[in-house]
Amino acid sequence: VTVNEPPTTAAAGSPQTICDDGGGTTLGANTPTLGTGAWSVVSGPSTSTAQFSSTTDPTATFIPAGGAGSYVLQFEATATLTASVEAALPNLQLLLHQQEEMEVMC
Repeated sequence: VTVNEPPTTAAAGSPQTICDDGGGTTLGANTPTLGTGAWSVVSGPSTSTAQFSSTTDPTATFIPAGGAGSYVLQFEATATLTASVEAALPNLQLLLHQQEEMEVMC
């Protein structure tokens, strides 16, 4: 198996401080040109992914459901095998990823 390119390097954006007014904040990750991206909560008062308007939108809205505190968010860009490689080598599993974290204080 030849892997030509890794996924796009993830860029989660700068740390942000927001008020706990229920409005949340717009995130600013980059859009992967190779692979797909996904948001997750690494740590914080709530780690539910329901806090994102969309886990796959780089500029999703994040509304902290756990109230005030420090949240560490992660945007991860992932590339997987092509369908032709999967068909030829059905037992091979390969996952390439780049990730970056950001902190939201509220």
